[in-house]
Amino acid sequence: MNRKKLLLYLISKSGVIQGKTKIQKLVFLLQKEKNIPLSYTFYPYQQGPLSFELIEDINSLISNGFIIEGITQTAYAPRHDYSLSKIGQKYVERVVEKEVNFRDKAKINTIIKKWNYSSLDKLLNYVHRKYPEMRAWFK
Repeated sequence: MNRKKLLLYLISKSGVIQGKTKIQKLVFLLQKEKNIPLSYTFYPYQQGPLSFELIEDINSLISNGFIIEGITQTAYAPRHDYSLSKIGQKYVERVVEKEVNFRDKAKINTIIKKWNYSSLDKLLNYVHRKYPEMRAWFK
């Protein structure tokens, strides 16, 4: 299964994923805890696991009109939110829904229910506690 299709499915079922950090952690958990073969390489980073390949895939899907990136000003900094465009929605309905197997759909839905609607702080606390090796400390 193409990882970009699984990424589109994740965003589709999430509605909106609020923030670059949250999408990184959701995909990391899908790969690490649910064994979905996305083949992203994650590196330790200040906020926890970070994949440059995931950033490239998101940017590609934005450039090709499948994902909309909205920017919301928060008290701290701008937050990048991700949702499907109309083209992305149609593609998921016509192609992706048919190609993602039932087990992967269930795993993705489990991660969404558990973490997409949780605060970023709660998600980060979980990831930092469970995977301390994926957090880098910069001076």
